[in-house]
Amino acid sequence: MKRLPAVLVLATAAVLLAGCTSETTEENITVTPGQTGTFSSGDTTVVVEPEDTAAPASSEDAAYLTEVRSKLGDLASATDDQLVSLGESTCEQLEAGTPADQVILVVPAGLSAQPGDGVIVAQAAQATLCD
Repeated sequence: MKRLPAVLVLATAAVLLAGCTSETTEENITVTPGQTGTFSSGDTTVVVEPEDTAAPASSEDAAYLTEVRSKLGDLASATDDQLVSLGESTCEQLEAGTPADQVILVVPAGLSAQPGDGVIVAQAAQATLCD
């Protein structure tokens, strides 16, 4: 009779262990080269940052970028290269005699300029980028 409780304990343990399983899942996230952003699949989320392959910004570029990013709205989300290009274009216009309040900004696709952004870019460019 002592074997019956031992057999029941072993049988119960076997039944309980049979309910324990390990499951492996696989989630694939496909990102096209050059894409950036946050991508998700199931429980997995991946954040892809853009590569910083550009040369370090000059001190003039850095000062200009700090100035315009602190004052611009939507346009501040443009890349460093796009903002520096705007500043250089603005310098050309200013050197040609265009007043700061009449500077024309060529806004990168997907972004929008607000009234006064041209003056902000012109003042920052004049103080840092323009010769």
